[in-house]
Amino acid sequence: NGFERTEVGLVGGVAREYEITCFAPQLGLRDTTPALWTVLPARAATVTTALGTDAIDAGGEVEVTCRAFDAYGNPVADPEGQFDVQVTPPPPALDVLGDTLRFRSAGEFDVQCTLAGADAAPGRTLSVAPGLPARLVMSLFPDRPVYRVGDVVEIVPVVSDRFDNPIPDAPLTFESDPPLERFGAARLRCAPEGRYALTVSVDGETWQDRALRADADILVDFGGPGITCDDPLEGEFIVLPEG
Repeated sequence: NGFERTEVGLVGGVAREYEITCFAPQLGLRDTTPALWTVLPARAATVTTALGTDAIDAGGEVEVTCRAFDAYGNPVADPEGQFDVQVTPPPPALDVLGDTLRFRSAGEFDVQCTLAGADAAPGRTLSVAPGLPARLVMSLFPDRPVYRVGDVVEIVPVVSDRFDNPIPDAPLTFESDPPLERFGAARLRCAPEGRYALTVSVDGETWQDRALRADADILVDFGGPGITCDDPLEGEFIVLPEG
């Protein structure tokens, strides 16, 4: 019924209006003008957090709703003090727009409403994924001015969105001109001699439909004048004269 009786009177638990009527059954009497008893919420004891969504892309926004309740579970419409929103771990790039947060940093974040003097319920987890690919750079490993015939070189691409969040799983296409023998998608064996153009490009949707491509030219050489030996043959055993 929302209240309890005590030796000294009534204690309201549910915040609302009650009608209090007195009557005497033994005398057949009843009060025809009940009194109104209004029970208001008590001071805020607990704060909860709600998110408009639990997953966004970098650059997206999420609405945060903070609510306060008293010790009896009644919502407190105007708690004393102001709500504060904590984000853990603190993102490097975050815009606070009133009750809305704009995340520019990708990652997993805990969003929690707090209020001075009240206990905070567990926060909500928000997943922020990187946006569409916007930048592409590449390097070579090992990075050398000249590669010897037989060396293996790896193309190392770095793809990021417009906020510089890395996108490790971006779809990529690797090419070499002329073609080189491959060990996987990005590792190439340098043979034969010559100059080669190595290229990596993003294969899929990009930010503003940009064509993302990076390239590097390499030189493959023997690393010397290219002298060969006819006698003895390679791997042949010879006996040196004594003395």
